[in-house]
Amino acid sequence: MDLKSIQFSKDIEEHFLKYFSKSHYEKICRALTTPPLITYFRERKFNEEQNDSNSFLQFQTTIQNFVNKQCEEKQWEKIQLMKCPIDILSNEVLCFPVNVMDIETFNNLPRYDKVVIVDIYCGKSVLRGSDIYSPGLLSISPNGIIYNYKITKYEIKKEKRHLKENNINSLFKINDIVSIYVDIEGKILRASRGPYESKLLFIGNGQILVNRIDIFSKTPNELQGIGVKMIDSIYKSPSFGSDDSINDRVFLQNLPSILCAKFLEPKPQQLILDMCSAPGGKTMHLANLTKDKAKIIALDKSKPKIQILNEELKKYKFSSIKAYNVDATKLVSQVTKNDALLLNPDLLKVLNIENESFSYDTIEQFLPSEEQKYL
Repeated sequence: MDLKSIQFSKDIEEHFLKYFSKSHYEKICRALTTPPLITYFRERKFNEEQNDSNSFLQFQTTIQNFVNKQCEEKQWEKIQLMKCPIDILSNEVLCFPVNVMDIETFNNLPRYDKVVIVDIYCGKSVLRGSDIYSPGLLSISPNGIIYNYKITKYEIKKEKRHLKENNINSLFKINDIVSIYVDIEGKILRASRGPYESKLLFIGNGQILVNRIDIFSKTPNELQGIGVKMIDSIYKSPSFGSDDSINDRVFLQNLPSILCAKFLEPKPQQLILDMCSAPGGKTMHLANLTKDKAKIIALDKSKPKIQILNEELKKYKFSSIKAYNVDATKLVSQVTKNDALLLNPDLLKVLNIENESFSYDTIEQFLPSEEQKYL
């Protein structure tokens, strides 16, 4: 799988090269093209009735049984869950190594005539082990071949491009095996049938679980559920989203983000400001650590992200968090060391942090009213 190194703008590259050698910098850029080889996750919502080591063991057993079943269905080697090796997280966080297919085996995987195209965001999720959800399907097209990252037409393809939509739909049946490609350049329109004039990257094979006509007769917002179950992918990791009961319990999170909230040592009744909260992982972790009994104000300048976060808070019944569409850099200039502050490090240079009196009432006067709050 030929993944190009991450490329930053010239000014960022020059900044990095002040601190790293050229070879080290290139190694970092290369590493950023691959997902972490260990996946960490925690229980999504704290349950006051399940607050001991036995309940954590039950959680581990439930998830392990789910993972075993999925590995069996996909004919993968068994994936063994482990407690996080960091002591302070050993009874809160689970992890597992991601099985990586060797490059030669991956490159020799069959490329099937029936092709599914996804966008780059969906492609990244697949590399982290996700199946493909129906809203992420860009195109389902028959009879393509790959040549220099392009799906090109050949005689059979050329003929079928002129078939009526119903005939093309009939070529795809539920449970067919398909090859998955990522639209690298973002040029492919939803429901298009090819030939494709965009760079495409093969990321594996899967089993299609939906009818083509059912997908493209609706908008992405009207769709839900898994569209393609991944079978052959370079990174083999369980897809928790394939089962709602499991997905509602599991929250995938990178280790540094988990440690961030843990090191803050939040306490019930404490006022906590999360000033760059979206997408909300650390915010909800703080609520869990305080048994949903703190006063947490979550701010983010992105309105769509705050709207999504508020939907999550409502769905999982977090009562201690108030989320607002606010640019934190324009909100406050003084906080006290007695109140917890969770900051994006870049904001420390913008905010004038001083150890002066600070309270919920002090900040609340600057926040939007309930009528202005984005729910």
